[in-house]
Amino acid sequence: MSTVIGCWNNTFQHTLPATATVFFRAVSLAVYGTEEAYCQICLLAAIETLLHPDLYDKDAESYYAPYKADYCLYHGLNSYAQFVCDIAVDGSYADMHTVLAVSAVVQKPIQMRWPDERDTRTFEFEFEIRHIPTVKANS
Repeated sequence: MSTVIGCWNNTFQHTLPATATVFFRAVSLAVYGTEEAYCQICLLAAIETLLHPDLYDKDAESYYAPYKADYCLYHGLNSYAQFVCDIAVDGSYADMHTVLAVSAVVQKPIQMRWPDERDTRTFEFEFEIRHIPTVKANS
């Protein structure tokens, strides 16, 4: 499976392993046209997770109920402490929380398609970032 990045009128295709670093680089390429901003995206995602722990801590009382209800999803996620430590480490695993944090910091929706039949920790992923045109208000 390849990583598919849709951005503006361009589509970039790469075959890459599913790591957070690759994900940050791909988002940087899609949003900014270069992979060079991946460290900034990583840093902003780490800050996002620290500022909003209830969104990323699966054990928080206010954690999103539909995620808690999905046994495989819930038990496949790392603890909050592990997630926060891993998000800024090159080559670490990119999970759903990584995608949510990056989507928040780049302020763009990110659609993920994870394989159902394999362990996503060893499998490649697909994602698409779509540019949503802004509507100008009438002056």
